Amino acid sequence: MVIGGQTYREIDNGRAGVLVPVSDPLRPPALVAQQRKAVVDSLFMAQSPLAGGAYGVAALLGTSPQARDRAMMAGAVADAGISVATPRGAQVRRPTPPIKTTTSMPQDGSIRYRDANAAKQSRGVNAALGAPMLGTGGRTRQSVKPPGFISGKEPYYHNRAHLLGKQLGGHADEPKKIFAATRKMNSPIMRGYENSIARRVASGELIDYSVTPYYTPGVEAPSFITMAAWGDRKGPMAVIIENPLGRPKK
Repeated sequence: MVIGGQTYREIDNGRAGVLVPVSDPLRPPALVAQQRKAVVDSLFMAQSPLAGGAYGVAALLGTSPQARDRAMMAGAVADAGISVATPRGAQVRRPTPPIKTTTSMPQDGSIRYRDANAAKQSRGVNAALGAPMLGTGGRTRQSVKPPGFISGKEPYYHNRAHLLGKQLGGHADEPKKIFAATRKMNSPIMRGYENSIARRVASGELIDYSVTPYYTPGVEAPSFITMAAWGDRKGPMAVIIENPLGRPKK
């Protein structure tokens, strides 16, 4: 499968099928490893909202990646309703939250945007999607400019990309809900994935959904995002989408 000019293959991580980049000599191994971890974490946070919230708070506080992982685990433990004691220094394994069996349509408050960081960069969104939410979103206000956005900038025309597509009920009326992306990344790449989720929701499926941007230090726009969905009919799925605006300047 090719997304944004990058070839991906599907692998089974023990809990779900995920997409990972095929080796490319121009892609540093550290970046590939980071993206693989991002997919696993995004699927995990899509199923465990408290894990996603705890991770976002830890990131907002500027903690280390290890501390963010521990916060995510603590949130998952709370979400699963279990108590775990782990010796200091021991390797933490992600607990598997119980599969959700939602029997009613999501109500107001089902969309949870994570607070932006000190640089006003968006940190992601978790949402419980049901059919009544489809088409209730709003267009981006032209006065809202996320970090890294420049009007009419070439060679990549900049877009204000919704973390949660408007067809899924997302809005873009403040910086924490959007990020700077290339026009092609925003549409057709992100829109194509969002439309596939909208079709599933329109058929009556309930979906836990998350979008998380990942940043390179010193770069305002995210280097890539993960989009993850965990439905009550189909198994979990996630994709990585790279953002040319987030590439470090040479």
